Amino acid sequence: MIHRLLFLLSILLGWVGRSQLLLAQPRIFNASPSVKPGEAVNLQGDFGASAKVFFLKGTTTTPAALPVLVQRANHATVQIPAQTGLDLYQIWVEDQGQKSPPVFVNQAVGLQFDSPEGSPGGSMRIFGRNLQLPGSTARVRLIAPNSSTSQEGSIDVTNSDAYQLRLRLPSTIQPGVVYKVLVTNGLGGNAGETTMELPLTATITGTDYFQLEVGWAAKLDFTRNIYNVKTDSRLSVKAVGDGNANDQPALQRAIDRAAADGGGIVYLPAGTYKLLYPNFEYLRMRNRVVIQGAGKDQTIIKFGYEPQVSHLGLYWPEVTRQAGLADLTFMNVDETGSALLNSSRGQGTEIFLQRVRFDLKKSDWLWLANSDKLVIANSDFSQGIDQNFSYHGPLLLNGCSNFLVRYNTFNYAVDGLNMNDVHEGIFENNQVYRDGSARYPTTTIHHVLIANFAKNLVILNNELNVINGPAQNGNDGEAIISEGGGADRIDEEAGTVSSATATTLQDQSKNWGAFRRQPVVAIVSGKGMGQWRRITSRSGSTLQLDRAWDVIPGAGSHYAIFNWSAENWLVQGNRMEGNRRGITMYHGATNQVALVSNNLHNSGSIDLTPIQQQLNGRQQFVPMYNTQVIGNLVGNTNGSNGVFIGAHPVQHRQAKTFGTSVIGLEVRGNTVRAGIPNIPAVVDANFPEGYLNYLEYHPASVYEDEQVPAILGSIFENNKANNCANALYLNSGSYNTVVCNLTLENSPNLLKDERLEQITHASVGTSSCLTNSPEDPPLTIKIYPNPVMTELHVQLSSAGARFKIYSLTGALLMDTRTTSTEALLDVQQLPIGVYLLQVQPDQGDLVSQCFIKF
Repeated sequence: MIHRLLFLLSILLGWVGRSQLLLAQPRIFNASPSVKPGEAVNLQGDFGASAKVFFLKGTTTTPAALPVLVQRANHATVQIPAQTGLDLYQIWVEDQGQKSPPVFVNQAVGLQFDSPEGSPGGSMRIFGRNLQLPGSTARVRLIAPNSSTSQEGSIDVTNSDAYQLRLRLPSTIQPGVVYKVLVTNGLGGNAGETTMELPLTATITGTDYFQLEVGWAAKLDFTRNIYNVKTDSRLSVKAVGDGNANDQPALQRAIDRAAADGGGIVYLPAGTYKLLYPNFEYLRMRNRVVIQGAGKDQTIIKFGYEPQVSHLGLYWPEVTRQAGLADLTFMNVDETGSALLNSSRGQGTEIFLQRVRFDLKKSDWLWLANSDKLVIANSDFSQGIDQNFSYHGPLLLNGCSNFLVRYNTFNYAVDGLNMNDVHEGIFENNQVYRDGSARYPTTTIHHVLIANFAKNLVILNNELNVINGPAQNGNDGEAIISEGGGADRIDEEAGTVSSATATTLQDQSKNWGAFRRQPVVAIVSGKGMGQWRRITSRSGSTLQLDRAWDVIPGAGSHYAIFNWSAENWLVQGNRMEGNRRGITMYHGATNQVALVSNNLHNSGSIDLTPIQQQLNGRQQFVPMYNTQVIGNLVGNTNGSNGVFIGAHPVQHRQAKTFGTSVIGLEVRGNTVRAGIPNIPAVVDANFPEGYLNYLEYHPASVYEDEQVPAILGSIFENNKANNCANALYLNSGSYNTVVCNLTLENSPNLLKDERLEQITHASVGTSSCLTNSPEDPPLTIKIYPNPVMTELHVQLSSAGARFKIYSLTGALLMDTRTTSTEALLDVQQLPIGVYLLQVQPDQGDLVSQCFIKF
């Protein structure tokens, strides 16, 4: 009798367990952040292969089913109906009678400010996603602590777009108060508004004397206290400024006096100021002191006359506050590259360089690492080959935060501009020229912009070119690179889940200690795949997490621990020419990276390369989640290197796929212009010209297929392939790829889909979009005459568009818009030649077309 009861009880408990499993709430972990009507949406999470997908448009209350383009367990790609207007889309899945929490597509998300502080009535920018969309009105509200009343900023609609909002802050915000900031693009009612992770601190109102255009500039309130180093009666020692006398004592005493008096400007009239000094620092900066000249062509400070003695040109003691240089040249005269002579180093907060020229000669980089609230603007930097300083580049900003580097010119020979471990930074409208004639050891590694472990970084409208090229070819030279620490795989581990709770993960095979940075843990295969959480602490076999799992990982799931090498990046509107390699996310973990409207002219590829491998007896795994590659142009016109756009995750000498490397890659509205004939795109290996979405398997043995996707849910939509033997490359590691409206120009084949050795299938679940319905015809654009002499006519089938004209080298020559269905573009001032017109309709996809001016 007892045995029979136990048997019935076991059946009952088993039924309850299965019922709970069947009734578990489905979840969406990763989704496309932005789509237009007719476009595909990627959904990845925890749901069954037969789950249904529904959506609500805007503030409507009647749900509709979404057509599924491709689906498997835990993933679906659906399509927004083409006749649906642009709006906030609330999307969820239903599985076994259970409904997931919704995700919101086209929802405004603010990621960072151009300054962490703002003054009442002052201007500022917010960077993020979906901030201003056509047909809607963006809003920004500020709410003080313990208050339910909001204050609203005023949006500059003309100079705002989906990725940035320009606004004027309310005049009623109170200095010293830390405000919560809410943003909406006006779509979807209350559901469209989100709260920024970062707060905004209100600061005092005042004059931006040095034209820094940041909120904290008003704190430099000592500008009426000016010390003329040649004439001020308060200074016991006067400077001469004739280039012969030693002016070091006069300048340093003026700096010290200004600091002792509570702050001031040390003013250097036009002249040349020679520095000689027996001790280490030629000049030491002080708090609340600015050294200002009459202009960078008129006031020149020279140092480096004593290269045989250890010296530093300019020292910023840790931590210098509210100080800077303006309107002068700081010149190293040492032509020998003495290892004893550095130009400038230090650390500060609320410091700046404005309209300054730094001639570093062959000395080490300008070192301002770990500074906070830093502005470098309208300045010129030059540097030769600094062979006695390990071939460093001209600028070191590692560890900086809340920095703004804009409208500068950099001319240099080796390495690059270093921005590792930064957060909340903006690098915009700079001209960066690497001297291709420089020669150096072939083992030296060179890049242009280097940013590892960087969060909330904007790289906007820069020119990154090689001059006097071609550069020495060491098969490096990436224009923009994030590579996760290179050979130093910081905090990286991987393994198998033993057990987990809502806020922990355990692996009984581990005995963890402290970590060096702030790593995350991601579930990369098995139950809960696609989730990641920040690790707050770890000890023994247990990880403590910052928030609860949406779905508790199952025993046997694979996890990976790593630091994001690139998180919340915007790389937009940059022009590159002559670089061996282009925009590269190399063997580093990335999340929410948007690469938008960049022009790479004979400048390599947009190369996305996460990696999984057995390294020194342990598993290494770094994923790439939610990457948007939108409206870029890469071209090979001189045969120096092939070009491609896409992902080729590496699986190195590891027979089984440990986990899914790429989730949610979206490649929309791009153009790849291959060489004639096609040549290999040489990076670490040879790659074809075109679009890539395949597993790069480096065999130690035959690949063992366990049906674990290497790449899951990539979307290739509205792209162009020019001169490509095959437009898109897939293989057995590619799962649920959607290919829509891929235009072939002199490209004979749409795709090449290969099987890995001894595998019975090529790509899995490759699909295409549904065609537009007859009542929703595609947008048409006509331009004439072509060739043109004076006015280029543009006709649109729907009203509203933005027009940009580029030279074939990528220089932006015109940026204008229309609210009607036609426009006249005045091109008569353009020189004779071929130009690229980009048209971004308010409703529709980016269109690019060449025209001839004669």
